[in-house]
Amino acid sequence: MTGKPLARWTFSPEFAIAVLLLLRATVLLIGPGILSGDGFLYLGAAQHVAQTGMAPPASVQSRSFSVLLAPLLHLLGQDAVWKPIPSDAAVTGNPVADAVHWLQVLFDLVVVWALLRVYLRVRPANIWAFRAGYAVIALQPITAAWTNMVLPDTLAMFGFFLGMVLLARSVDGGIGRWAQPVGGLLLGLAGFLRIDLAPLAAMIFGLWLLAQFRQRGRLALAGVLGATALFVMPAAAMMTFQYTSQGDARYIVFDAPDNPGVARAGYFAWVRAWMMTQAEFRSYAFDVGTAGWRGFDISGYPARAFTDPSQHDLAAGALADWRAKGYGPSVDARFQRVADALRAAKPLQRWVTAPGARTAQLWVNPDGGAAINFAFDLKPPRSWIVAGAVALLKLLLGALALWGSIVVLRSGWRAPDRTAALSLYPVGLAVLSLVALLGRAAEMWLLNIAVSSAVMESRYVIEVWPCTIVLAMFGFRALADRAR
Repeated sequence: MTGKPLARWTFSPEFAIAVLLLLRATVLLIGPGILSGDGFLYLGAAQHVAQTGMAPPASVQSRSFSVLLAPLLHLLGQDAVWKPIPSDAAVTGNPVADAVHWLQVLFDLVVVWALLRVYLRVRPANIWAFRAGYAVIALQPITAAWTNMVLPDTLAMFGFFLGMVLLARSVDGGIGRWAQPVGGLLLGLAGFLRIDLAPLAAMIFGLWLLAQFRQRGRLALAGVLGATALFVMPAAAMMTFQYTSQGDARYIVFDAPDNPGVARAGYFAWVRAWMMTQAEFRSYAFDVGTAGWRGFDISGYPARAFTDPSQHDLAAGALADWRAKGYGPSVDARFQRVADALRAAKPLQRWVTAPGARTAQLWVNPDGGAAINFAFDLKPPRSWIVAGAVALLKLLLGALALWGSIVVLRSGWRAPDRTAALSLYPVGLAVLSLVALLGRAAEMWLLNIAVSSAVMESRYVIEVWPCTIVLAMFGFRALADRAR
């Protein structure tokens, strides 16, 4: 007996996206919301806004994220607004942290959805290669690494990448006119949330302006003006709110007393002058000067932090006096002398290798698996397996992104009209992604040279990880099609 052959099951891309995003959300939402570190500062400022209707006094850390949290506190009820903030140890079960976790998972899902939509335009010819890439993009944990925390980075990533996508699409008229103003607003929101991201967002926005005028000339003027107004609106609104609340439009004050670079300038000048690992960063640049801080013990510092035994002894005396009497001008001066000696002896380390290594560690690290570890409460050695797998995935995506950058630039250079070839979507998005990656790397390098301490938290580059994935798509397609 013969029958009809079984029909091949086929699914639309929309159905596949929905299934994969549902799986992703299910896993991510198993984990808890966590209140720790800077989250206490953001929540405290949000309670101030919710209770008084006024912005808190400006400090070295922007409280713009707190302004967005304040309405959420009112929605959660009086306890969220008025209940004292818990101690500075990591806290789970806090209703604000749980609500922020759910919202940030939603932001992450939108980012991944946007990446999958881009991938449909950059798909390799081989169906199995396409499916493999599809699954990796949908299930990678990197963009969700900070969704559990009460921090602005996931929302900043959402605004930065979605703003880039909308502006890139608007160049060739791929979507409606609303893409221009909304894209500008989202990029402005990213810079509003993270002030260090503002110069990069402005650079991306400026490139879009240039593309608009080269493509459409004066016809682009109305759309450009509208998008520009929305780009500056979040920061302008925050400055207005700060001025009406405190009489000063600045919502960030770099010389504020809470800036470690001001309060402990000598110590952090020394910390910036030597090569530092992630473990050393957490030991000597976190919770500095608090009770139980490991940095008071001179025996823990590596030999590369000193030029000779006399400098070691000078730092040891400064640490002992700091612990016994507090951080004063004498302690600061001795640390500055140690820093100056190290800078003079190893200037290349101070200006190139040390900040370069710290910048590289922002990308090449196992931090991207945090959401998985939180979801399943993984502890060593199981969490090490996740960390190793994520580190390998980051290296793979980085290598593909490098190749994708070469492919995009080479194809654009060979085109008869280079400007058009490099600005039309999705290649235009890849170009903006490359600019974003290079710009963020340059920013982090400069910050690691100039700011109060080493910048080695991976959340500072989570905003541009979707850009890495976009470029990796082009590299993956090139390799998959060549193999085929």
